[in-house]
Amino acid sequence: MSRRILTLAALAVFLVLPGLAPAQETLKVGVFDSKVVFAETAEGQRLQKVLNDKREEFRAGIQIKEEGIRELQQKLKEGEFTLSDDRKNLLQKNLQQKLVQLDSARQEANTNLRIELEDVQNQLDRKLLEIIRAVGNQQNFSLIFESNTQVVYAAAAVDISQSVVDLFNEKYPPAGGDGN
Repeated sequence: MSRRILTLAALAVFLVLPGLAPAQETLKVGVFDSKVVFAETAEGQRLQKVLNDKREEFRAGIQIKEEGIRELQQKLKEGEFTLSDDRKNLLQKNLQQKLVQLDSARQEANTNLRIELEDVQNQLDRKLLEIIRAVGNQQNFSLIFESNTQVVYAAAAVDISQSVVDLFNEKYPPAGGDGN
């Protein structure tokens, strides 16, 4: 929301008050797609792998709990006519506890995954902002918008996504590569 307000405010300043910019300068506007940057940069791919690894780690923990529940359900089903009532009640109580634990583990995994996603997004955003500023300075842009912040129209000529991807990969190369 604040990003949208900032974008609209910047656009208003440059469209409504053209006298603020020096007369000899022309307004140069660029847009980029952060999804493209995330998908096509080594750093974006690395961070996506971190997220996928965490997701799989959480999923594996959940699957172990689900398997334990299935085993208990199977024991109850197989012993329906052979187990004593006390043993059945104990297994049912154990099953209910495991179901509660599973629900809790799912909620915890979702929360932890959401936190990881926010952390990854923040890491990428900080680096992306640095790169966008560098591209803006190098290529003399007056304004740069992220294409998914309600830009209603953007000609292909103002799309600088590839420049952003190239500089991003140069600044943050894959592990073992050259760079900072």
